[in-house]
Amino acid sequence: MWELVQVVGDAPSETMGEYDTEDEALAAAQEAVDFSVALYTIRRDGTDVWTNESGSFQRI
Repeated sequence: MWELVQVVGDAPSETMGEYDTEDEALAAAQEAVDFSVALYTIRRDGTDVWTNESGSFQRI
């Protein structure tokens, strides 16, 4: 299970969606970035795998 999470400062992370594949999660994350400049993380089974902290999505 892949999870797209929006990270907002010190607030608790908010799950934006859950996906069956990594590709689906990345596509959803890219679409989310098109609408918001927020920091997003993609997690698999609770572990951070991708982040857009550097401005584009990169594997951690």
